[in-house]
Amino acid sequence: MNKRNKEGPIDKALEEMANECKSRGENNLAIVLYAYLGSKKVGLDGQYAKHCQDFAKSGLKAIKREKLKRN
Repeated sequence: MNKRNKEGPIDKALEEMANECKSRGENNLAIVLYAYLGSKKVGLDGQYAKHCQDFAKSGLKAIKREKLKRN
């Protein structure tokens, strides 16, 4: 069995978490979790992680500005 099709206990826990988020109306987190699980299933989880990292880096200035406003 190759790595990209292997589902482990973490995948099942993440899917349960995504389902719970969806049922509670936490759709944004559910989408992120489902997108990760789907990308992992087809072997694109590294690219998905890179995209998330780039997104986080691009938002750092806005996050820092917001923290300064609160202080």
